[in-house]
Amino acid sequence: MGLLSILPAGAAMASTVADSTQAAPRFNVGMQAVHFRFAGLGQIGSNGKPLAYNGLMPSVGYRFNSRWQVEVAAVWRGKKAEGPMTVLDYPNGGLYRYFDTYQSYAVPIVARFSLLPRQRRWGVEAVAGFSILHSLVEGNRSMTEAGQPVQPFQVSGFTEANDLPLALGAALTYAPSKHWTVRGEGRLNWSWMGSVAGAVLFGGVFLPQTGVSAGVQYNFGLGL
Repeated sequence: MGLLSILPAGAAMASTVADSTQAAPRFNVGMQAVHFRFAGLGQIGSNGKPLAYNGLMPSVGYRFNSRWQVEVAAVWRGKKAEGPMTVLDYPNGGLYRYFDTYQSYAVPIVARFSLLPRQRRWGVEAVAGFSILHSLVEGNRSMTEAGQPVQPFQVSGFTEANDLPLALGAALTYAPSKHWTVRGEGRLNWSWMGSVAGAVLFGGVFLPQTGVSAGVQYNFGLGL
C-alpha cells in the first residue's frame, strides 16, 4: 500500500512539471523601423499628398499557437512635421507667412498567421488588421505690418480627425534562435472611413497606401 500511494504522487508531480513547461509565457516584444502612409482623414498634407510616418514602431504580441499571434504596436508623427510655408509680400510692405504642422499617432492592431511550420528558421506570414488613428493639424501664421519687426508665428486654428484604416500585408521572417525573430514586411493601409466620407461629400475615395518595415522580435518563454 505504501508503494501504491507513492506512485500517484510521483505521477502528479510529473504532470505538474509538464504543465508548467506548457504554460511558458507566449508574449513577445519587438521594434521595427517603419515607413508608413495613411491616406485619409487628417492625413493629407498641404501639397495634396499623403503624409509619411518614418521612425521606430514598438510592439507587444501574444502567440496563441504555432500559427496564430496578435500584435499591438504604436507609431507617431510629432509637431515638427511641417508642411510647405506660404509667404506673401503685400504692396504696402506687409508680410504674411503661413504653414501647417501635422501631429498624429496610429495604433496598429494586427493578427499574424504563419504560412509555414514554425520549426523552420525561415517563415512567411499573412498580416491583417486595422489601426486606431488620431490626427491634429494646426495652422500657424505670422502677420507683420509694414515697417514693423517680423512677428512670430501663432496658432490660428486646428483640425482633429479620427480614423480606423484597414491593414493587409505579408512578412518574411527569420528565426536565428527560439527567442529571436527578424522580420521584413510590406503592408497596405486603406482608410475605409475616409473613403466613405469622401464618396458622399466629394465624389472621390482614398486609395490604399503602401508601407514597409523591418525589425526584430524577442519571444519570451520556451516556445510552442
